[in-house]
Amino acid sequence: YSGEVRCEDSSCGLRSRYQLHAKGFPPRIQCTAPGCGGVMRPVYSQEQLRNQLQYLQYLFDGERALSKMPASPVKSQIKQILESTQLQRAADQLRDQVAHYLDENRSNFVDL
Repeated sequence: YSGEVRCEDSSCGLRSRYQLHAKGFPPRIQCTAPGCGGVMRPVYSQEQLRNQLQYLQYLFDGERALSKMPASPVKSQIKQILESTQLQRAADQLRDQVAHYLDENRSNFVDL
């Protein structure tokens, strides 16, 4: 999340939040430690972040969860809880924020 990168050379292991600009995909960023020939890689990859965001989107979608539940007294109780204005508003805000970040992620789309 913080943009931290780490040297992939196990004898170095330098960590940094200093962002060097590199060309190509995935970018090859040389380690800045003296004498190290390793490559800096993100500690938390774009794929891991996208997967985390997709999980959060799923987690905050109460309507989807309710639609998959069989009819029961518990379902109606959960529906009443989800419909309470304050809780629903909070869940909607969280879901919308996650959706915004997923929409910004270029890995989420296929360019035909």
